[in-house]
Amino acid sequence: MAKVFMQKLWLLGLCQELPHPKKEKSEFENFIRNLQNIEHLNIPCCIIQKNNTLVEIHGFSDSSEQAYGACVYVRYKDCFGNFSVHLLCSKSRVSPVNVLHFHAWLF
Repeated sequence: MAKVFMQKLWLLGLCQELPHPKKEKSEFENFIRNLQNIEHLNIPCCIIQKNNTLVEIHGFSDSSEQAYGACVYVRYKDCFGNFSVHLLCSKSRVSPVNVLHFHAWLF
């Protein structure tokens, strides 16, 4: 979210100018408020345990005109029949400013 917002400011030429338009100022203030939620982030030390009866890996990806990303989850079933799901990794990128059209990909 922050990368998309910074790219938007850069494309509008607002990185050096003050004051910023109300919409972008509101987006920035919302981003700062949401940063406070980072203290609730919990990262487990051990994802997969020895007594698993089933382990599955699931991957997801999505894109928009502004950004794209992917993530991989592991889902496992323990010996008691309980399922757990953990995020293994994720990656996101802001879409490039210079867009390649489909015809540019043809050989």
